[in-house]
Amino acid sequence: MNTAIEQADLWMELSVKHAGAEGGKFEERVLEELLERDPGLARLSTLPDEVRMRERAVLPVSVAGMKRHVPGRQRTG
Repeated sequence: MNTAIEQADLWMELSVKHAGAEGGKFEERVLEELLERDPGLARLSTLPDEVRMRERAVLPVSVAGMKRHVPGRQRTG
């Protein structure tokens, strides 16, 4: 459970850090930093190609969803 909490904290930290990025840059910047800093995502390269490609395809959607939870941001949708 601690690992999951630490991962969520990291995702939120990076979401807050890059919350002001516009024009699709939020997802790009958060994802880039997550791939460098999140130990769980570091294992992505060890997955079979099909699984790795699928996970890489859904990661930007997950990251975009985090922006809704940044404190002080207006929630839409």
